[in-house]
Amino acid sequence: MHIYDFSQCQKNMRLLGRTVIDGGWFKCGMTASGFECNVHLNGTLTVRASVTGLSGTFGVILDDDFKGMQVYRVGETPEDVVIADLKGPHKIRIVKLNEYIKNTLIFERITIDGDFLEPPEAKSLKLEFYGDSLTCGYGNLSPNREPPKDFCAEENGYLTYPSFLAQALDADFSVAAASGFGILTNCAGDPKDIIDAYWNMALPLEQVKWDFTKYTPDLVFINMGTNDMNWARTTNTPIDYDAFYKKLCWFADQIFARYPNCKLIATIGHDQSNAHYPTVKKAYTALTEQYKNVYLIADLTSNQEGGDWHPSVADHRMIFEQLLDQLTENHLVTAN
Repeated sequence: MHIYDFSQCQKNMRLLGRTVIDGGWFKCGMTASGFECNVHLNGTLTVRASVTGLSGTFGVILDDDFKGMQVYRVGETPEDVVIADLKGPHKIRIVKLNEYIKNTLIFERITIDGDFLEPPEAKSLKLEFYGDSLTCGYGNLSPNREPPKDFCAEENGYLTYPSFLAQALDADFSVAAASGFGILTNCAGDPKDIIDAYWNMALPLEQVKWDFTKYTPDLVFINMGTNDMNWARTTNTPIDYDAFYKKLCWFADQIFARYPNCKLIATIGHDQSNAHYPTVKKAYTALTEQYKNVYLIADLTSNQEGGDWHPSVADHRMIFEQLLDQLTENHLVTAN
């Protein structure tokens, strides 16, 4: 039996999404962030886990069996969680499933009855997603159209269109998304948005910045503007088109400054019934005309079958299928 902190075994792990190893502890805040490793087990593998704030969830995927993912829930008190009891060589992936605005997930140590093997190889295609509640999976496990009673328990960031798309393309993916955020305003009308609040963060609750040299995506997706539309509808106040478009351009500039060779793909359309949707679509359309490597996939549809008006898991699959079709038709990806 071997006990490691994460500074000791970091070389045996492949980090996923935006993660931080701090004093031997492994921390992640963003949805779908985590790590994977190859191990040869003689028995159990245990992690000591906790979260800051409201109890949260993480998923364990063995040997790339995404459909068989096991979900574990932890609170503020650290606890030892047995995530595998197996023999022989296995691949283990551990990922945070709820979004950062409720907590940061912390692993203090890992105990292994066996040995680490060489870490898994990175995928040749890398994706990154910026968004709001739609992208991080808010309410996708809700059994009805009511807002989730238990925020973290009814949210699974691996049953979302980013995850489905990454699996279909055999790609790595990273997500920077949180409920309520918009381009000019959040869902409460505050002038806080993804750009100023957390788009460049690794651990937003600790104000730890992300090192963009650690991950270079080929395709960057933006799904933003829904909260701007919702606030405009609530207050019956039109979106300031010029300000909205200016902020979009600023965001595109920031992304291309860090990833000069990426393709930027705007994906919108979930709330087409909103009277302000044409303004948002017009701004994104103008963005594609202003920049060479920006593409628009608009008018995405879903059945809105869960989590109040938010997408259910089935809706996320619908969105993923539309995205994959459009990306393939425009020769931006090659489906497996």
